[in-house]
Amino acid sequence: MILLIENVLDAEDLGFVDETLAKARFRDGVASAGPTAQLRKHNLEMDRAASPGAEALETLLVRALAAKREFGDRVLPCRFARPIVSRYEPGMAYGRHVDNPLMGGPLMGGAGGMLRTDVSVTIFLSEPASYDGGELTIGEEGHERAIKLARGHAVAYTTGTPHRVAPVTRGARTAGILWAQSAVADPGRRAILADLQRAHHLLAAKSPAAPETALLLQGYYNLLRLWAEP
Repeated sequence: MILLIENVLDAEDLGFVDETLAKARFRDGVASAGPTAQLRKHNLEMDRAASPGAEALETLLVRALAAKREFGDRVLPCRFARPIVSRYEPGMAYGRHVDNPLMGGPLMGGAGGMLRTDVSVTIFLSEPASYDGGELTIGEEGHERAIKLARGHAVAYTTGTPHRVAPVTRGARTAGILWAQSAVADPGRRAILADLQRAHHLLAAKSPAAPETALLLQGYYNLLRLWAEP
């Protein structure tokens, strides 16, 4: 799955992002990488302890993403890891890698414990014309797909998919990086549920009171109940 989501952040949101990033401090991103990824990772990440407004920015990223219906329909998120705000300056890149399947430590909402990373998300925070390079390149059925979106747009993809961030050669690329755990672990089942939900949305728009509209929603709910994990 590769899902492009437009306008996750609106103009007001982006104004707050700019204010927060203007006061933010960044540190070497290697600190959050595993032993293998450290060899491929060369970027900066916001030091939340030294950056005023960091927690509010993290909350904004998660809430804005969770509010997008297409994300909810495709991902069925139940928990989020705390976002990371990354920054790539000229010469920085992140080589081909796969994200960790489990993440520990504090989660959004004050919860703790382990999170299974089902879906990875990048929310672009820099205008694409302000930097060269820096494409998020995702492996897709034997090919690589390079993605560089407008500010405030996002891409979500199945965690476990090999990906990389191309070297930045001019300017700076800043993005919010998130991970979500789905209520349905199997990506194939999530895809089936997403198709059914989309069909229900279409039926509900045309014939909201029709019995087939209610029947399709009933089937969707029963499948979700069958496949969802506590």
